[in-house]
Amino acid sequence: MMQTKYLKSINLQIFLISLTLFFIKWFFSFYFYGFEDINIKIIFNPSGDYSYYPFVSQLSNFKFNEGYSKIFTDLNYIGFPFLVILLHAIFFKIFNLFGFIILELICIYFFIKIFFHIFKEINFSNTSCILISLLLFTIPSIVEILYSFNIPYSLNLKQLYSGFYSLRFPRPLITNLFFFSFILFLIKYYLGKKPESKKFNLFLTFIFLGALFNSFFFFFIVCSILLFWIIILDLKKDFFKKENLVLLLQSNIILSIICLPFLLQIFFIEQDYYSRIGTFTIDSDIKYYLGQHLFKGFLKPEFIIILISNIIIYYININLNQNNKKFLNFFWLLFFSSVLAPIFYLLFMNKITFFGNFVFIIALSSLILLKFNIILLFFSKVLRKEIKKSFIFFIIFFLIFSNSIYFFKNSKVNMLSEGEHFKAKNIETFRDDFSKTIKFLKNNSDKNSLLLTNDIHTQLWWIFSNKK
Repeated sequence: MMQTKYLKSINLQIFLISLTLFFIKWFFSFYFYGFEDINIKIIFNPSGDYSYYPFVSQLSNFKFNEGYSKIFTDLNYIGFPFLVILLHAIFFKIFNLFGFIILELICIYFFIKIFFHIFKEINFSNTSCILISLLLFTIPSIVEILYSFNIPYSLNLKQLYSGFYSLRFPRPLITNLFFFSFILFLIKYYLGKKPESKKFNLFLTFIFLGALFNSFFFFFIVCSILLFWIIILDLKKDFFKKENLVLLLQSNIILSIICLPFLLQIFFIEQDYYSRIGTFTIDSDIKYYLGQHLFKGFLKPEFIIILISNIIIYYININLNQNNKKFLNFFWLLFFSSVLAPIFYLLFMNKITFFGNFVFIIALSSLILLKFNIILLFFSKVLRKEIKKSFIFFIIFFLIFSNSIYFFKNSKVNMLSEGEHFKAKNIETFRDDFSKTIKFLKNNSDKNSLLLTNDIHTQLWWIFSNKK
């Protein structure tokens, strides 16, 4: 009874913080643009990647080869990992485009909840865990504010932290929640003592590993290496015990079942789709060039400074509290896995798309380790103790205020893309002009009408209207 009451209280606090952040973001959209058509709200959502919206429509209609053409209809499957947009497809089917908005609130809630439970693994107080989770959500907003003042390296941090987490659909909005969930349950398995709970957490780890395979293949490779290391370290000499082998077999069966749909997509993929996503063959010369590129990155002063900082703060932390050693070792293993992933890939694979994603994950994992090192160094002594409520409210207010500035700055969206190629004659009236365009199309077309346009905004509205 007490446990249930405790969970309800924590969940309510996390929900209220999530609701506040969600409300502020959408308040500015309505403040600047009013109660416009929901299509416009979603298409111009600053947190959305419009190029993935058509896949949501496809999955909601259970179509995996839709080309939106009445001319070209005999198509193979599209090689897009549909699992990453499954929730959006379900919510789109039930709530139409309002489902996109509802899911933003749900994702904010689960981001804070995941990191709350990660830090509960090292016995931080509830208040500490909530504050740290809110801080991690807010860091991209703070970096964005620093960038507006032209502070050195703020652009690099802005790009990196937007990849750590933001409300951009579907990555990192959904993909990184899979990644953080994988980390949470693998930590629970690694630090856990009870066999039954360890077994349950391992199953969940494999489920989210499968979700990563179906959402962001680069995370999948890194996490597979990390999982392998953790299992070896945890089982050690007991690896070949019958019950452990059975457990690993069951876990891999679960993983295979989750991965199967995407594997079938790849097997029956439309070949033109490979070109669309920029897939190319890598021979020994290209592999050597990419390997050199990686090695030069490891010699950059920025990388070396972060690495040395991590080593120094790590040893300070474990000297202050040996109980944190295993927790921090986990994130060192994550970092080493991110370094090994591109090396293994170059050795065994002969096709690649966006190799730079490996470099991004190396930088991301090194900064995750640095953040967690710093959090333990500065907060473990302070936030384990009782803090005055006035101070807690001040921190929460500051973090929410930082998010408010960020949402305010990014709420005015008149164009989807920047640059001369997309430049409208009058950007200030573009959104209003688009509103008039879809109003005209509503009044002058039916379900059998065909449309010829190069404008991506109009294409999206047409697709959301179930037309071709």
